Amino acid sequence: MPSPRFPEGVTVADEDTIYVGTHQGAVIPSTSPSHVFTYDRNGNLKRDYVIQGQNASGQGILGMELDAKGQLYILDRHPSASEKIHCLNRGRIVSVG
Repeated sequence: MPSPRFPEGVTVADEDTIYVGTHQGAVIPSTSPSHVFTYDRNGNLKRDYVIQGQNASGQGILGMELDAKGQLYILDRHPSASEKIHCLNRGRIVSVG
């Protein structure tokens, strides 16, 4: 798994799309924001989405969920005192709350 490693939240969308989020600073200080990686069924990396606006010292992604329409929602705990929800929308991650 590419940096920043520490997988947190794995969601299977369909037969050929697996989403894996990253948590920051689980063992060592993080130097980059969280990412959501998509993999195919063979484990090949398809795409890398960066959670914009995160400070490298934050907590990162806590979990992900797909709704009935296949929309991916991402729970982000950054800064550590609050929570944000991001949504993967048309190839971009946008904050929704």
